[in-house]
Formats: sequence, structure tokens, C-alpha cells
Amino acid sequence: MTCENVFVLFRFQSNPDLSVTTTAPAAAAAAASCSSNVDYAQHLKQEVERLRHELVLQQEIHEKKLAKLRLEEQNAKSENLRLQRKLQVEVDRRQQLYKQLSESESSLEMDEERALNSKMKLDFQRTSSSSSSSQYNLSRSRTASSPAFIINQTSEFLQRTHLPSTHNSME
Repeated sequence: MTCENVFVLFRFQSNPDLSVTTTAPAAAAAAASCSSNVDYAQHLKQEVERLRHELVLQQEIHEKKLAKLRLEEQNAKSENLRLQRKLQVEVDRRQQLYKQLSESESSLEMDEERALNSKMKLDFQRTSSSSSSSQYNLSRSRTASSPAFIINQTSEFLQRTHLPSTHNSME
């Protein structure tokens, strides 16, 4: 018999209009059973309270971990943004240095071309023997496609073609 049945039984007994009869030993057994059920219910209530308390603690721990992760994520994003900006500054700096180097190299090439042009003019005005030795002393450290290199090669070719005619005129 459950506690609910015992309650119904007592209610019926207290109402004389109802024709339900119970025996005292059955009521006593039901009451004993009910007290053990009350103890069990108390135990369950305590267990529920303990689990609720545990749930609250776990939720607090979870919220703290979540807040920590959010903070770490925010810090990581900030650091990432800072590093991206720093990288962009370095890329801009590298491009600027490359541009300056390129301009400087172009300026040097132009200076070399001027020097070669003036040297060629002077060499063609001098005697062929002095011009041939001085032209071979001019060397270029730039690429073969640069104008100064081409001018130097052309100058050497012209000197070689002029040398046989000057030797013939000397004989």
C-alpha cells in the first residue's frame, strides 16, 4: 500500500457517509510503509538539493571558463591585429626600400651611361691605340640588357673594326 492509498483510506474512515471499512492492522502497516516512503522522499529531496547545488557550482565553473576563453580570444584577436599591422608596416617599408634601391640603381646606370658616352667621345677623338686600351678597361657590373652594357659592347665592336684599318694605314 502506498502513502496515497493510506491517505484515501483515512479520508474514507473519517467520513461516516462512505461505506468503506478498513482494519486497524492494515492501517498501521500502511502508516509504517508511509513513514519509510517519507524517509525515502526526504532522501530524494536532499539528493535533488545536492544535485541543484552541484549544478550551480558547475554552471559557475563553466561561466568562469567561458569568460576566460572569451578574454583569451579577444587578446588573440588583438594580438593578431597588432601583428597584421606590424607586418603591413614591414611590407610597406620593404616596398619603399625596393623602390629607393631601384631608383638608386637607375641613377647609377644613368651615371654610368653618361660616363661611357663621354668616354666614347673622348676615345674616338684620341688616337686608335690609346682608345682601344682604355675601352677594354671599362667594365660593367650590370645586366647584359642594360643600355650601358649595350653601348660598351657596341663601342668595343667599333674599336675592333677600326683597329685593322689603323694598322693598315700605319704600314
